[in-house]
Amino acid sequence: MKRLRIGMVIPVLLLLLPIACVTSRGVRVLLERGNHHYKMGEYNSAIESYNRVIAVNPNMAEAYYNRGNAYYDKGQYDIAIEDYNRAIVIDPDDAEAYNNRGSAYYIKGRFDKAIDDYHKAITINPTYARAYYNQGIVYEKKGQPDNAIECYNKTIVINPTYARAYISRGNIYYNKGQYNKAIKDYNKVIAVAPGIAINLKLAKSYGNRGIFYYSKGQYDKAIEDYNKAIAIDPNYIETYGNRGVAYYTKGQLEKAIEDYNKVIAVNPNLAEAYNNRGLAYYAYHTKEQLDKAIEDYNKAIAINPDYAGVYNNRGLAYAMSNNKVKALSDFQKACDMGLERGCANLTKVLKNL
Repeated sequence: MKRLRIGMVIPVLLLLLPIACVTSRGVRVLLERGNHHYKMGEYNSAIESYNRVIAVNPNMAEAYYNRGNAYYDKGQYDIAIEDYNRAIVIDPDDAEAYNNRGSAYYIKGRFDKAIDDYHKAITINPTYARAYYNQGIVYEKKGQPDNAIECYNKTIVINPTYARAYISRGNIYYNKGQYNKAIKDYNKVIAVAPGIAINLKLAKSYGNRGIFYYSKGQYDKAIEDYNKAIAIDPNYIETYGNRGVAYYTKGQLEKAIEDYNKVIAVNPNLAEAYNNRGLAYYAYHTKEQLDKAIEDYNKAIAINPDYAGVYNNRGLAYAMSNNKVKALSDFQKACDMGLERGCANLTKVLKNL
């Protein structure tokens, strides 16, 4: 007997399977009507149809299960849990009912119950990749990244093309500073999910991998990945800023400034963008560009008066412009804020007076 089967991946319902024969044609028509309403996002109408099915046959597990899914999508998680409970009492070997109840518990913040339900789903169906993945998400939320990695490992063993598992595991490796492992996972995401980039955050994968390449001094590879991230999601503004840093490091100042311009156009209140563009202008060492650098540093300080590095950078621009009084003032400010470079520059200028 087939059912409307929905295997939940936190927090979205992903898998929808059809309904087939039940003993009564009339009940079947009602159940199919409910499934149709559900697929159309007409959850109230779906619930009404499932209510009528249950009134005729109160021992039909799939009717409770499907109604639970409708309540889940309506955000009525407590009622959804009640329906999953009923479905499980009638059919205690229903792995997907445990999985979906686990997802409802997760959203309610009842993480231990969610983990227990995913474990039950896996016990019933040891090849249930989605339940392993969901369990990993809960372990992450509980601050247990190693347990989460173990779950993602099992997910990938069962389904080597499970892109979300690679992304989640890669993000943990990234946060742990294990860049080579993270790059390997992001590479895998790119290989297995080239056609669903934004849905699976592939743009972020390219962006993160670019950061890793940059941290390893592989600037051309970093820029290549930033380009790919931007091609997938032109609104991924952080990547423009990161690519600007890579261009700046390579001495490609015009390209760096272009990227910082894009960041500032989207977010004119980002002090870091003004500071970084100021650094690019400063690198030209001409009066016109030094004035532009100072102007950018002024804007950065206006946004964030506690940005010690900007005072130091503006001090360098003033020093380059032979305005030692303002340079000393900025270096002193940076030094007072605890920036060692500011103190070193202050000492250097004082020695040359």
